Amino acid sequence: MCYGCWEEEGKPSIVNEKTKAAAALIEELYEEQPVGGYLHIVTDDMNCEQGHIDYCVESMDDWTTDSKWPGDKPMPEPTDIERRCGAALQDMTDEERTSSIAIWEGWIDA
Repeated sequence: MCYGCWEEEGKPSIVNEKTKAAAALIEELYEEQPVGGYLHIVTDDMNCEQGHIDYCVESMDDWTTDSKWPGDKPMPEPTDIERRCGAALQDMTDEERTSSIAIWEGWIDA
């Protein structure tokens, strides 16, 4: 996520158990998936609205060995960390999701 995007969102700075736990999961996600995997549009592109995270989780839930990305490229099976991180983010408000990413980025001192 870019700092400017966080600023445009009003710099949400919610620090609670949920946001700190989600930031830790995002850290773990990026250790395994350098571009965010199935959660890329949320964690990298700052699309933190409920519909975006729901889409990411549904994409993981709908995965099959025949699943394809646009352009007919095979989709990898979702990993455990993608699923755990997605579930945590799905159970948050937009502002909590944005804050979690900002904590992970180091813009908020947790």
